[in-house]
This record gives sequence, C-alpha cells and structure tokens, in this order.
Amino acid sequence: MISIDGFEIDAMPSVAPEHRIEPTMHPVDVGAEMSDHAIERPMMLNIEGVVSDSPIGEVAERREEGGSPSEEGYAFLVKLMSEKRLVTVSSQVYPDFDGMMLVSLTGPKTAETGESFRFRATFQRMIIANVNIEERATTITVRRAKPKKKKGNQAQAEASEGESVEKKEAAAKKEASKNESLASKLFR
Repeated sequence: MISIDGFEIDAMPSVAPEHRIEPTMHPVDVGAEMSDHAIERPMMLNIEGVVSDSPIGEVAERREEGGSPSEEGYAFLVKLMSEKRLVTVSSQVYPDFDGMMLVSLTGPKTAETGESFRFRATFQRMIIANVNIEERATTITVRRAKPKKKKGNQAQAEASEGESVEKKEAAAKKEASKNESLASKLFR
C-alpha cells in the first residue's frame, strides 16, 4: 500500500530519498578528523504522487464511494502541511519513512491531469532529541556589611556607660599583638 499518514495514494511514480552532508567551507588541518568538519543534514524525501477520481485495482476496492478522492487528497495534504505534524510515508519501493514533516507541496492542475490530483511533495525527517533536565537547588550566599564603627559623640556616650575609648583601643592593640606573635610561631 502506498500512503501518506494512512491516506492511500493511487500511485507514486517517483520516490527519491535525499541524504546530505554539509562539509566545512574552510581549510582543514592535515591529519584532522574529517567527521569533525562535516554536518549531517536531515534526510529529505521527494515524491510525485497521484490521487485519481477513477482508481483501478486494489485502491478502487478499498476506496469509499462518493466524494472526489482528488479533492480529498489535495485537502488532506494542505491540512497536513498546516498542522506541521510528523507522519509516516509508505511506498512499495523503500521501507517506511517515519518522523517526516511535509515542507513543500506543489499540485498543478492542467488539461493533462484530468480527474486526478498529481502532486510533488517534499518531506523532511525531523531529528528528535531526548534532553534530560535535572533540577538543582541553588544556594545564594549574601554577604552582609560589617557594622559601622561608631564615631564622635556615639563613641564617647558608650565610653561613659562602661569602658573608656582609650581602654578599648588598648585592648584591640593587645589582641593584634597576640595574633602577630602566634602567626610568627606558626610560619617559622
């Protein structure tokens, strides 16, 4: 059976899969891995098809009476293109082509086509990737500013409540000197 997404086609006079690789346009170093300098493009499938209003053979036996198959074929392919969905194209010449999207459709009507819909269609295989997204907790550390040193009247007011400013400075110098002597012992 010749079909596009289950819609039966009377004939496919031409089925042409196109496999492409796009090599770099820039110079490549001697001894370089050539596969690193070429990109495999998605496979394209070019077909010519016919949907007739007076089919013969097996197609005639399976087709329902009434309506116009050629008009139904045209409407089906236009709808398929507007829906932008993936389909399977089956021919009797090649294995089924899965994951194909209709990207171009031409259906000229001439005196020679008569009561049929003759068309050219291009499908492109869509490359589907499985991307695993892993959620991670993010911790943000916010550094807080050091408390401001109190100056002027505030420092004097505190000095009157307890220790004097001079005593605080002397204690800070003593602590600094202790730290220096400890550091010099450690790094000898």
